[in-house]
Amino acid sequence: GMVDVVMVAAVGEAAVSGVALVDSISILIIQLLSALATGGAVVCSQYMGKKQSRSACHAAGQLILITAAFALLFASVALLGGRHLLKLIFGRAEAAVLDNGASYFRITALSYLFLALYNSGAALFRSMGNSRVSMAVSLVMNGVNVAGNAICIYGLHMGVEGVAIPTLASRVIAAILMMALVRDPDNPIHVSGIHDLIPHGGTIKKILGVGVPSGLENGMFQFG
Repeated sequence: GMVDVVMVAAVGEAAVSGVALVDSISILIIQLLSALATGGAVVCSQYMGKKQSRSACHAAGQLILITAAFALLFASVALLGGRHLLKLIFGRAEAAVLDNGASYFRITALSYLFLALYNSGAALFRSMGNSRVSMAVSLVMNGVNVAGNAICIYGLHMGVEGVAIPTLASRVIAAILMMALVRDPDNPIHVSGIHDLIPHGGTIKKILGVGVPSGLENGMFQFG
């Protein structure tokens, strides 16, 4: 988000302001998704501590299911009422700023699902004690974003779409990499098949019991 704001400065003040407005909302959504992912990682770690690896793998599948569902909900709200939401929160902003913000919001909202999948995978690898994987995938994601921004803004002379599209593309790549790694059966916690994604009320309740309070706590400052 910071890189998008910096690099879109070449487009103009209205573009910078529009991206910055949406970024404040995106940070809140990212914090909520990260908190849910952390809740799932806690539950998985508890099962691993009890030597119940099969239950830990099932909880990993439930985590992916929950975060994907919430991400689709957030994306639907952004796609259906993104401009109205911006006007509600930033009603005194200029029309040009809202136009740029709405365009950026609409495209980046498509990436929420992929961001949720990345966050879930990163949290699972941290619960396995392997934070290097999430760091490496994060570096790839941000590298793709910066390179894409440079091409679209300085090479193709695009508007806010020039930073929004690379953001979407980078999160898609990160999600694909992370989901491929999570499926590796050599990992202590992995998602082996579709049966791990079938909703299970008890496990979902445990994950939400940790993730929702954490999300509210982490998001309170940004919400304010």
